[in-house]
Amino acid sequence: MGESYGTSKDTTLYNGPFVLTKWKTEDQFTMEKNPNYWDQKEVNLLIINAKVVKDVQAGVSLFEAGEIDIV
Repeated sequence: MGESYGTSKDTTLYNGPFVLTKWKTEDQFTMEKNPNYWDQKEVNLLIINAKVVKDVQAGVSLFEAGEIDIV
């Protein structure tokens, strides 16, 4: 991938239980269960949605409002 490695979901490599399926740079990303993971039967989550929040207080507010699960 050269210099473009890791700059988009299509230029990132995976070998863990999740793969990056959606990525809006500096906004949010989605990871889904990797069907090629060697121990996939032990992975209980199907999807992880992550929100990029750079402002600490904004993150706390989203957490307190129940819009995110972890800060």
